[in-house]
Amino acid sequence: MSEPQYPSTGGPAQVAPPAPPPVSPPAAPPAAQSGWGQPQPAQAGWVMPASVAPGPGRVSGLVIVAALFLLVIGVLTALAGAILFLGGSLLGQVANAETNIGVFGALGGFIAGVAALVIVWALLEIFGAFGMLLRRGWGRAIGFIVGVIGAIFTGFALVASLASLGGADGGSAAGGVAVVLVVFLGYLLTVFALLRGGGHFRRA
Repeated sequence: MSEPQYPSTGGPAQVAPPAPPPVSPPAAPPAAQSGWGQPQPAQAGWVMPASVAPGPGRVSGLVIVAALFLLVIGVLTALAGAILFLGGSLLGQVANAETNIGVFGALGGFIAGVAALVIVWALLEIFGAFGMLLRRGWGRAIGFIVGVIGAIFTGFALVASLASLGGADGGSAAGGVAVVLVVFLGYLLTVFALLRGGGHFRRA
């Protein structure tokens, strides 16, 4: 069977070529780093950030005031203890020399012993005050202990002084209450300042 004959157009037959398949665009090459950068050395271990590292604390004015209070009250207490110690010693010596009664010597010895305890207490207050002024940890510990014990005893003394206000000698009792109240508030201030002023004792 012969193929059908098409009319001639005067030239060779034109055949349309098939459409090429779609080609995806080539991936862009990675951008070259401009310039030359020095490689960063690897850090060994863990380093605390500078913002977290503790620095020196600021001086607390409240702690300074509390230290000055302890220093003043310690000096006054030491003077009172020294006078009491000398008085007890002289009382025992004079009474025994004149009356030869041992009870006066025992009383003088008791007074001298109490005076020695008072002097030791005063020295603790003075040492604690200097430690607080120098921003030492031991000064904070001594000052806190002295403040707590002093607040307890002066609190009892304040209650006893308030109970004596209704007596006949109300004027002198009121003066005693005022003195005890000031000392009691001073010890409370010391405890509060040492609890809140931890940064005062953090030095460079």
